[in-house]
Amino acid sequence: MSLFAEIGLSVAFTLISLAPMAPDLFKGAPPGPQTRINIMAGLPHLSEQQQHNREQAYSELSYGGCAPDVSLFNANGDRVGYYRNVGCDNDKQGDHIDQNNIKELRADYLKKGNTEKAEYMTVSAAGIDAICISAVTVSFPNAGDTYAFLPGEVAAICKDHDPKKYDYHWSESEATVQFSNPKTQTSVVARPKCMWLDKPDRQGAKATHYQGFQVHLIDFKLDNSTWAAWEDEPTHMCDSLARFGGYDTLNVMMCPQVFSPVPKAGERLPLKEISACLPSAIPADDGKVYADPCDDKGLTQQDRYNVLSAYKYQCPKTHAYDWYWDCPADKKNGCGKPREPLRPIISLKDKRRTSFPSRDGFPSADHPLQKRFAGMLVKSRDISQSAVRVCKSQGSVGPDFFSEHEQMFCDMTTRTLYPACTAKLKIGCFDSSHNETRHHDMDRRGESQAYLNVQDWL
Repeated sequence: MSLFAEIGLSVAFTLISLAPMAPDLFKGAPPGPQTRINIMAGLPHLSEQQQHNREQAYSELSYGGCAPDVSLFNANGDRVGYYRNVGCDNDKQGDHIDQNNIKELRADYLKKGNTEKAEYMTVSAAGIDAICISAVTVSFPNAGDTYAFLPGEVAAICKDHDPKKYDYHWSESEATVQFSNPKTQTSVVARPKCMWLDKPDRQGAKATHYQGFQVHLIDFKLDNSTWAAWEDEPTHMCDSLARFGGYDTLNVMMCPQVFSPVPKAGERLPLKEISACLPSAIPADDGKVYADPCDDKGLTQQDRYNVLSAYKYQCPKTHAYDWYWDCPADKKNGCGKPREPLRPIISLKDKRRTSFPSRDGFPSADHPLQKRFAGMLVKSRDISQSAVRVCKSQGSVGPDFFSEHEQMFCDMTTRTLYPACTAKLKIGCFDSSHNETRHHDMDRRGESQAYLNVQDWL
């Protein structure tokens, strides 16, 4: 607790402000003309019984999955480079991130010999099995700066800031990140939240609203005075797509919002922002999002071809795309392997968003993410994790949660908070010794939750 008091910020904002000082994620600048991106997935704790069958447990509780696609853009929104996880929907192909693991990805520059630093980054799910991302770091060649971002911490703040506007889902995680106190340089270990992303399957279903997010990297390498201001007014962190925002539909070719003109890092809103290139991640004038350049009428045929070539995609082999396949042979070099088309044009006016089971605005027990945690209880001693926060946030999903330092318990099915039982408080409380909630009729044992998996997070 002394670290948070010394810095003068809440736990969540302290973790965000310290993200650029996470040494176990930093590996310095990459050796060649590539951008190094490290992605860390969260970790569910396993019981002693689950340890004997980890593969089954991880398949049921997995926080890991396909490494996400990443695109990089400069301050003006020009494309700089990208990493694409090809074929990861097939378990035998692509790059995967194991839980509590750091996956190093290398983004190639679009222009040979280019080594410029990107300011904007998009991260989008590459597979149809939801992944929960704890931390992202970015290192550029020939540059000492490394940027770090904790999507789960920011998503949790923004969800609580405006629950109706933002549909982020996050979970507490046992995965640890080592931070350095900027004043004393002593190390502290914390467990940042993770943010869920998922890609639609062939039927259009996914486990969480957002397929990806964008982040303005330089806004998340700031001094603590800026973070203190944002803590008082989260609108300056949350209410700008250019700074941080989630998208229902996002892929490696789509362009983020950027600030225009270019502001100073951490500048307060309102700031003007634009889509600097196409296809854009936000709706066009016709109200549609064009996930595939092949269908984007806002681009000339030559522009569509150039984007597809840069990212090694092709249009489907149908008569509707004769303009692509009939182009001169010398312009087809490097188009890449044939592919299935991306999901078709999506109208934000007409489309039905994936409807998730909910209870008073909170994920219900049969929500595709929440049901992974049925029969589980976490008892955490980590002071950066809060049962009160877990219970009250409409974006949180996870097991029933007891906080040792708060002496509070959250029933995630009913979203009810209970204090810990004491010598004076014997009903309407949580008995941490027997892992049960004592109700008003103490003889009605049927009301007690029988946990199949109890986890202690130290």
